[in-house]
Amino acid sequence: MLFVGSIASVMIGLTWGGNTYPWSSSQVLASLVIGCVGLLAFGLYERLFTRQGIFHHDMFVSRNFPILLFVCVVDGMLLLGVNVLFSQQIASMFTTDAVKIATILTPYLATSAFGCLPAGILMARTKSYRTILVASLIWCSLFVGLMALLNPSRLSWAYAFSALFGCGTAVTTVIPVVALSLSVPSYLLGTAGTLSVSGRALGGAIGITIFTSIYHNKMGTALPKAVGSVLAAAGHSSLLPDVLSAINSGNPTALKHVSGLPASLIPEVLAANYHANTYSWRFVWIAISVVVAANAVAACFLKSVASQMNSHVESALEDSDVRRKQMRDI
Repeated sequence: MLFVGSIASVMIGLTWGGNTYPWSSSQVLASLVIGCVGLLAFGLYERLFTRQGIFHHDMFVSRNFPILLFVCVVDGMLLLGVNVLFSQQIASMFTTDAVKIATILTPYLATSAFGCLPAGILMARTKSYRTILVASLIWCSLFVGLMALLNPSRLSWAYAFSALFGCGTAVTTVIPVVALSLSVPSYLLGTAGTLSVSGRALGGAIGITIFTSIYHNKMGTALPKAVGSVLAAAGHSSLLPDVLSAINSGNPTALKHVSGLPASLIPEVLAANYHANTYSWRFVWIAISVVVAANAVAACFLKSVASQMNSHVESALEDSDVRRKQMRDI
């Protein structure tokens, strides 16, 4: 309850910040502070007051477990964040047709689905995963960063960049889970696997919240500025609130019904909207790129599991001298 409540409090603060309330407001600051204090208290409880909590102490025998769990959380921010936000960007920048959106997403989805096969074969042959994982994270960071260059006239770039970083996400989705299972005691395989999947889901929820907040904050300042300059140049500054309401309504014909807005000015207003939209999405992709780059740095400190990669099949229920010793240590 403490962990879930703390995470919820942090996410509420991130969602409110810059949208519902200013970042300096008491509502946002209280939510963030309460959430962070709760997470700190949860960490202290797990470390000092229990050995068999959510994070069993035996999973930390090797430094691989905390690092790989961090990698899974950030991978969730990348994987789920991209799945949600990229489709939204396509709808706001290129087309609102559902079939065309699916077509644009296809290269990314295809490469992310099948790109793990070569990485798995390479890992099995070399018995090494750290170099593959770090290289794939750097690869993802590079091409996710290049997504910041997209604009309404660069649809072909979206196809290329999304397909390329899809190859990287395929690797980062599979390799950490395999390495995690080789880095913990056999009787904690189920717990470690559950935590990795839960960490990825948690990272996705946090990532979507943070990246959506970045977009809305940037759009909230860029759109009024861009549209306001167009209206001011034409002598219609008083129409700004109505024009912004029409744009935010999502109705493509809403601008035609704004009283006093000349029809000749609508293309310029739409161009200003596209400019603000492009500007705002740029910061989302830069943020994702930086987070993934930090993940690559963390992955550099992973230890080899080559000695564990043999023909033996681990089982949490397997009877052996090692298991009996492990169970006595609980």
